[in-house]
Amino acid sequence: MTEAQLASSLHDARALIDALIRASRGPVSLGMTPGDARFCFGDVEVDVHFRRVTRGGNELALTPREYDLLVELARADGAPVSNAHLTQVVWKGRVGAESRTIAQHVAELRAKLETIPSRPQYLLTVRKFGYRLVGAWI
Repeated sequence: MTEAQLASSLHDARALIDALIRASRGPVSLGMTPGDARFCFGDVEVDVHFRRVTRGGNELALTPREYDLLVELARADGAPVSNAHLTQVVWKGRVGAESRTIAQHVAELRAKLETIPSRPQYLLTVRKFGYRLVGAWI
């Protein structure tokens, strides 16, 4: 293993550990009341307490997997989330490393959440790593 590969592996491991720590806390344990557990970006609001996602005030029909993926990205609070982490947390390790499942679900989420899905502003790809959701908890 080269030094660059080792550094990359350590970076991935650190990001996964950080994401797991953040996910274990969740937004409610950060001192928020259940009514405050909302993540917003653009005209989209994710209400974790009521398990509801709205865009422009209209409720969106997300599959359970899409919702879980969205919430896991939101819990990272803007930090990049690795595909490995998403595989373990959202898919419980049942997705292969070479699978396009995560990318397909992200594309479906973008179609529902982004104004121009082909030019995302909020659900961003972090090349050779995973994804990042840009927004804020309120």
